[in-house]
Amino acid sequence: MNEEDRVRALLERGVPEPPTPDQWASGAQRRARRSRLAGIAIALVAISAGVGVISQINPAPQQLVASPAPTSVPSNSSPADDLVVGESQLIEQPNGDVTFCVGLVYQMLPPSCKGVTVKGEFSWDMVDHQEANGIRYTDKAYRLIGRLDPVSAEGTLTIVEPPEAAAPAPSDERDMAAICSDPTRNADPATGSAQNWNELTEVAATLPVVSLWTSDGGSLVNVLVRGDSDSAYKALRSVWGGPLCVGDSDKSTLSERETALERVAAALPGDQYLSGSADAGDFHDPALLVEVVRLDPELRSQIESAAGDVNVIVKAMFTDYTS
Repeated sequence: MNEEDRVRALLERGVPEPPTPDQWASGAQRRARRSRLAGIAIALVAISAGVGVISQINPAPQQLVASPAPTSVPSNSSPADDLVVGESQLIEQPNGDVTFCVGLVYQMLPPSCKGVTVKGEFSWDMVDHQEANGIRYTDKAYRLIGRLDPVSAEGTLTIVEPPEAAAPAPSDERDMAAICSDPTRNADPATGSAQNWNELTEVAATLPVVSLWTSDGGSLVNVLVRGDSDSAYKALRSVWGGPLCVGDSDKSTLSERETALERVAAALPGDQYLSGSADAGDFHDPALLVEVVRLDPELRSQIESAAGDVNVIVKAMFTDYTS
């Protein structure tokens, strides 16, 4: 993926079509009126955006979503006889086997996924489940405790305790507020069209972008760059007349995180690495997100070594169970 593709992906992820010049102008007038009434420079609307792998369930057909990750255990606890614990959905296979989903879940009817095969004392009567086309499944995560053999995304999990419904996942929100109080400075609604949106993407791809996100319903573009933010602002404003905020940051660039993620993926055993993202963490303190099957000190050391100076968040599908 080249730099322009990376930036375009950030812009297009969940962002609506840019407003027409007339829509943009009337919207700016409404925002200005609200700002004056509230006695502030501009009303900033924070939009919640879920990241990570916790309870990101989307009922849309064919939608790919990530399976939940288990709650981590205290670092001072002792593993209980090589037992692991994980949280995810359960889906029956056509041959009757029960799969504990690892990685992506295809939210169809019935849903499907790859994962570990559940063995031991399991019955569908133990869980709240639905059925579609003769396939039983849970639409929420369950917590399973057992022995995983082999330790891979397609091993066998022999459970030693009945399944328990997983606790509701905490919301994982990113602060998407604007980073400036005057996003319409030097603005020109005539250059706020879809064509200019594409030009914005092209210019951003030439800059050392740290983070890029939208506020105010998708029309206000925020860009953090490393280095000269004034020059970056002039370059972006030359092609984008819509609301724009540009700031500087000393954090890793998107390009650096993408490269670090490639190093991490190459360094980890193929049966342990699940997925990764170069766009995790807070926009002001971005990080890599690396998801693995089971995390141990050696694997963590490999990840941190490969990531180098880039901040990294590691999530594991299975963690050691402590009694």
